[in-house]
Amino acid sequence: MSLLVYMTTTSTFERVLSLKQLRLIVTLAKERHLSRTADLIHITQPAASRMLAQLEELVGARLFDRSTKRVVPTSAGLRLVHHAHRILAQIEEAESDLRGSWSGSEEYRIGVLPTFATDLLARAIRSLNGMMPNLRLKLTEAMGGDLYADLLSGSIDVMLSHAEIPVDLSKVEVLALYDEFPQTLCGAGHRLAGREKVTWKELAQERWLLPQMENPLRGKLDRVLAVHRKASHANLPDIEISRGQVALSLLQQDDCLWITSRRQARNHVESGRVCMINQKDELVSGPMCCFNLRGEKEVLNRMFKQCLQEAI
Repeated sequence: MSLLVYMTTTSTFERVLSLKQLRLIVTLAKERHLSRTADLIHITQPAASRMLAQLEELVGARLFDRSTKRVVPTSAGLRLVHHAHRILAQIEEAESDLRGSWSGSEEYRIGVLPTFATDLLARAIRSLNGMMPNLRLKLTEAMGGDLYADLLSGSIDVMLSHAEIPVDLSKVEVLALYDEFPQTLCGAGHRLAGREKVTWKELAQERWLLPQMENPLRGKLDRVLAVHRKASHANLPDIEISRGQVALSLLQQDDCLWITSRRQARNHVESGRVCMINQKDELVSGPMCCFNLRGEKEVLNRMFKQCLQEAI
């Protein structure tokens, strides 16, 4: 990209700085070595020396003290390097923004907990696509702790997860969306299907498809099973499972139970392949939330959160 930066002195005499000169002094201040700097910005060492001399003549001050071993910026050089950093960063931001405009698209990365309401998410995404048809969406499914790490690292832009995930509220904005309650499912042929009320004492004697350890439901379920499961059933071969579709297949083929969010459970029951267990006592759950980093992709985050709220 060919671009010139114009500087006007107090005498209104216009001077011109090139991006190559700005990159030269920024790289030289970091490397403290003229030959290595020339290699990094793809020019020869004599050309770098001439460019630096021209720049010092242009600004009317010595920018670097040179010795046989290294090059050190002067106070004037440090001030100019500071401004050069800002100018180059703004130019890179402008180029990135223009590239996005030219391509007509932008990427928005959503991380979602496996038990988040898929029907709500689908409606929100449909609304967001209606407002921004060229927006490229990337969905990642993971457990809450992994999602939070991805959010902090910038791998995702927003995460949809349970409120029990501990977050740093000085860095993260949190929007509560809906209260979630767990629901136990079984295959249509299971002996507990259709029962009026089933207690946890009865449920604990069954074989379970367990959520992953990172799932907030897992700790609660483990505690309930530990309290109510009889010693004769202590070694039941429960299965830890991460994917809902696999769990649904196992429910239809095996005599086991699975727990998921009530919203998702209703969707699965509508398929006719599984049944809800009529539990006498429920595991207490809490709100599902939208989390995003403060100050990042503010416009997109506001639009997406609006779509989520309208989809509830």
